[in-house]
Amino acid sequence: MLFNEFLNHVEIAPPAPVYLFTGNAEMLMEEAWNRLVAKIVPPKARNFNGERWAAKEHTDAEVLERVSTLPMFGGRQLLLVQHVEEWSKEERQGMEAYVRHPHPTACLVLSAFQNQGLDKLEEAAQAAGIVVQFIAPTEREAPRWLQERARALGKQLTPQAALLLFGQVGLDLACLEMELEKLSIYVGERSVIDISDVQQVVGMQRTYSVFELLQHVGQNETHRAIHSLRNLMLSGESSLGILAL
Repeated sequence: MLFNEFLNHVEIAPPAPVYLFTGNAEMLMEEAWNRLVAKIVPPKARNFNGERWAAKEHTDAEVLERVSTLPMFGGRQLLLVQHVEEWSKEERQGMEAYVRHPHPTACLVLSAFQNQGLDKLEEAAQAAGIVVQFIAPTEREAPRWLQERARALGKQLTPQAALLLFGQVGLDLACLEMELEKLSIYVGERSVIDISDVQQVVGMQRTYSVFELLQHVGQNETHRAIHSLRNLMLSGESSLGILAL
């Protein structure tokens, strides 16, 4: 299941007893977690339920003990355990046994940025719950992704504005989202965010590398290569160093 499919699932389906979040898009993982908290935990109970733990700070036994207890205000016990790839082999095996037969009154969310060594855990989670992949957009996909996020805010981001916004910020999804929210506030009741709005609101935040320049040259992306070269020069990069590479 991908991120957008997960959002639909949260809206229309009861929560699964187990979720495994994998991928490199941390901001989207955070959004997915917040949606689950809003779905499962009443506002008055959020000081007592919906905890997030780091796997390196808690053993599998501690996790199993927590999810087996009922929350203070009833309902489901919701717990997020982050970076489960940092558990030992024995701890992962203990968690695999639980995931195959999860507690009926709990919702356990396990997250991992690297799924190496988690094949059995992923297989168990797929059988008893849901595996969600969070894949960050590529450079080619980023402008369209920005337009989709703008529509979620009730705005239309023009293609030119999306390209400039990405050029100014880069692939940092959290920063892109923050700048998009600023733009939405800036245009007010206007439905369209244009390139002039981006020029007024968004400053240059992106850092360029020589290797990025070489990638653009290798892919015959002339405009991006020249833009990258210009920013490298403005940031004080050595001309001879660029030429040598």
